[in-house]
Amino acid sequence: HLYSCLFGTFLLNSEQQRVKEGLQKSTVSLWAYINSQLEEFINPLYVNCYNHVLYPVASMRHLELWIGYYIRWNPRMRPQEPIHQRYKELLGKRAELQKKVEELQREVSNRSASSSEKAGSPSRSVTPVQTVI
Repeated sequence: HLYSCLFGTFLLNSEQQRVKEGLQKSTVSLWAYINSQLEEFINPLYVNCYNHVLYPVASMRHLELWIGYYIRWNPRMRPQEPIHQRYKELLGKRAELQKKVEELQREVSNRSASSSEKAGSPSRSVTPVQTVI
């Protein structure tokens, strides 16, 4: 998209030059395009963790090349697989697992509600004993 000039977001050297050349009238913002098709650009593997810090291991012996990304265009390494198709599959699996989690949460809440009702029933209630000293 950078070389297609469809998006004026990264053309020229500054925002001032983009305004001067009137790129807003002849091009579209890349961000507007991305925001209009969020499902296409969402990372299905992203997990939102608060107060979580990732500490990278920078040792060369722990360095691994991400073959599925960096070598995906080399036909000798492995057959080319469309990355967007894989993302859509992962999004579908994620939605399926989220439904399962919600179902299990409902089941747990129903069981806890039914167990609290049984504890409050008259057949199980304990009559208080008064002691006089």
